[in-house]
Amino acid sequence: MASNDRVAVIGGGIVGCAAAAALARGGRRVTLIEQGRLAAGTTGASFAWLNATSKWDDEPYFRLNEAGLRAWMALAEEAGAAAIGLDGRGALLWAEAGDAEAQAALRRQHEGLAALGHRAQWLDDKGLAAAAPEVRFAPGACGLLAPEDRLLDAPRAARFLAGRLASAGGTLREDTRVVACRRGPCGRVTALQTTAGGIDVDAVLLAAGPATGELAAALLGPEAAGCLPLDLVPGLLVDTPTVPARARTGLALHREGSGAWHARAMPGGGLRLGAEDTDAGVATRRGQLEAHALAATLLGRAAAAMPGLPPAAPLLEGAAWRVGVRPIPRDGRPIVGPLPGAPNLFVAVTHSGVTLALHLAAAMAHWMAEGAPPPDLARYGAGRFAAARP
Repeated sequence: MASNDRVAVIGGGIVGCAAAAALARGGRRVTLIEQGRLAAGTTGASFAWLNATSKWDDEPYFRLNEAGLRAWMALAEEAGAAAIGLDGRGALLWAEAGDAEAQAALRRQHEGLAALGHRAQWLDDKGLAAAAPEVRFAPGACGLLAPEDRLLDAPRAARFLAGRLASAGGTLREDTRVVACRRGPCGRVTALQTTAGGIDVDAVLLAAGPATGELAAALLGPEAAGCLPLDLVPGLLVDTPTVPARARTGLALHREGSGAWHARAMPGGGLRLGAEDTDAGVATRRGQLEAHALAATLLGRAAAAMPGLPPAAPLLEGAAWRVGVRPIPRDGRPIVGPLPGAPNLFVAVTHSGVTLALHLAAAMAHWMAEGAPPPDLARYGAGRFAAARP
């Protein structure tokens, strides 16, 4: 791909914005196409915990996420942490005294992280209380502190990256849907048809999150979806109104095991809460209808553990919640690279998209320019699923 080639990036979430900015700053003529508003989908409904801590059981994937975190730290050094919405002072994961299974799992995680050279610290109940005085820990609790982890205001970061796209001469088209494509020799995509007209292209990057499979099928035919086996997993996040200063936290808090929940501070002065079991609750139609009750459950767990919080009932009155849909590849790992049969139509879809966005953007720009994957992405090509099909 030549330096002045025309590239369309489909998807205005954090991955698409990062990729569009990287490609434009590399000299490509980039059009970023978003079917709605910028960062209004999964990016706006993300917990946005930047980390490799939770990927400790797969070293290549752990290293990829480490690279993702380093990329955000480097951008914060260059542009300023406030400009991109980077904040936080680590993550704290713990299990209470009566939960032997959860404590053992955290021990294994700590040992695995130590073997990888990660600076996670093991803490007893006194260490936990010193690290997070805003939380009440029962005697016998234990856990780990990952001081290198960070939190991101993902919509702010996406808007910052869209600004970089614009300053490099790129174009953003919001409220624009891609409906079809024209293909030339060897299956190459030569143009996109959108609701705002046609766009001639030399290459396309599909980074549309949960819509990635649907769009690939619309552009290339139903067989393309077989290369993109995605589980679309709903997740409930609850944002509290502004909370007292004594309940604010600079950590990503993760209570593990029975009654698990996680929390982080948000720029507006409140907390954002989630949990795996409440996510499972909204996975059914009935659960979606009962999101109010699930939100109350989350607020009750947090209020019980954080003495500085008001009771759950008044918190609920001012809280807001939303259900985001996360695209999780079937094997839990990124799907990146050209789609089989369309050598200039690339895809980038992944869980942990916020952590990985900047590193994936630079790596995908390199791949599209050089025609070969960077070493740390080679194992994640879309062709692995095509090869597995009967």
